Amino acid sequence: MLSKDKRLEMQKWIKNLPPETLSKLFACLIQSQYEVKDSKLQVQALLQILDWITPKSSNDAHCKQFSLS
Repeated sequence: MLSKDKRLEMQKWIKNLPPETLSKLFACLIQSQYEVKDSKLQVQALLQILDWITPKSSNDAHCKQFSLS
């Protein structure tokens, strides 16, 4: 997900996920890992997803998606 060459493709895919799927993805990403480096990657991925789906304006179509997730 953090790979720069696939970032735009992944962003488009993430933005089109239904809220139910996003919430399951979030649940997977917040599970603890045994390795610190794995936990750091999960946090980075979660923050990237939140940045992509955070509404940029009040008319943003992803406002509802963000709230429901």
